[in-house]
Amino acid sequence: MPPQTKSKSARAAAGDLTDADVVAAVDAVLAERGYDGLTVQAVAARAGVRAADLRARFRSPHDLFDLALAAYYDRHRTALAAALAADAPLRDRVHQLVDAWLDTVDANPTYARIVQAQLATDGRHAERIREHLRRALAPIETLLAEVTPADGPLAARHFHVSLAGVIASYFTYTPIIGTRAWGNNPLSPGALAERRAHVHWIVDVWLDALTRR
Repeated sequence: MPPQTKSKSARAAAGDLTDADVVAAVDAVLAERGYDGLTVQAVAARAGVRAADLRARFRSPHDLFDLALAAYYDRHRTALAAALAADAPLRDRVHQLVDAWLDTVDANPTYARIVQAQLATDGRHAERIREHLRRALAPIETLLAEVTPADGPLAARHFHVSLAGVIASYFTYTPIIGTRAWGNNPLSPGALAERRAHVHWIVDVWLDALTRR
């Protein structure tokens, strides 16, 4: 469900909006219309303010998206850091990491598709996304390095990229593997729970193979 923002009657001017309010409105518009449908007017309507007032703070939808993107990766980093900081055996920490990552993407499926599209086309926000990804995901390689060699096909960097693909690609493909192909909604709670179990199975297969080395 799109994030709830305050109604027009509760807002007098864009100056009353916090960054969190703006991000919630951007998230809602992205969920409803996608990246191409993100406009200052649409965000203003969702937030309950005049477009002219909002434009005084954000000159274009690109500025709005940059703010929301930074907030998304802040949530991502916070969730991953909590999982990585847990006092638990490596396998448990990796599974907690997977759950934290999946929770973030499950709650924000639109971002997975936008990020993939931006990176694939070297879009306007691609470099900013790359920097966010480096900051968010670098600790994962440190964790995986506990059971992987420094170089070669089993190095942590490969598992890092593979894990990112396993998690994010599902949400990229959901428009293709929808009800017509699979017979159910791939974003329904049951389908997401099934996918989560599959990702955990893949992680266990990897860890079992690595610990047998």
